[in-house]
Amino acid sequence: MLRLTEAYDFAARVHRDQRKAGALAEPYVNHVIDVAAWVALV
Repeated sequence: MLRLTEAYDFAARVHRDQRKAGALAEPYVNHVIDVAAWVALV
């Protein structure tokens, strides 16, 4: 679990200035975390 948290932290720092396209302009890292969570459930 610690490694996963470290990976999320790293991804958040690396992608901090990236935003998804669209009206909400969410941080890109949210997508990365959502996909990782989805893959973990499969």
